[in-house]
Amino acid sequence: MKMNTLYRWLMLISILMIPMAISISPLMLRLGYYPSFILLFICVIPIAMSMTIITIFVLTIVQKQTPNELLGKVMATVTAVSQCVAPVGQIMHGKLFEIFSSTVYIPIVCMFIIMLLISILAKYLYKNESKA
Repeated sequence: MKMNTLYRWLMLISILMIPMAISISPLMLRLGYYPSFILLFICVIPIAMSMTIITIFVLTIVQKQTPNELLGKVMATVTAVSQCVAPVGQIMHGKLFEIFSSTVYIPIVCMFIIMLLISILAKYLYKNESKA
C-alpha cells in the first residue's frame, strides 16, 4: 500500500455505496427485507475492512514522519480529533435520515458523490506530489 494509490481504496469504498443505496431503495425493499439486508451486508463489511486498513496505514505513515519527541502529542491530537468528530458525523447522518425518511437512499447517494470526489482529489494531489 502506498500513499499515491490510496485513492483506489477510497474509490472502492465509494463504489460500494451504490449497491448500499440500492439495497434500501423502495424497489429492493419490495423484494423483502432479507435480500436488502444481504446486499447491504455484502457492501458494509468490505467498507469497514477497507476503512480499518486505511486507518492503520495512515497512522503508520503519521508515526513514521513524526519526530519521536512529538509522537505522543501528535498521536493524542489525531485520536482526540477523530473521536470528537465521529459523533458529529453520526448526528448529521441521523438528521439526514430523518429528513429523507421516505427516500433514505438519497443521503447514501450523496455520500457516494462526496467519496468519489475525495478519491479523485486524492489521486490528483498525490500524482502532483510524486512529480515534485
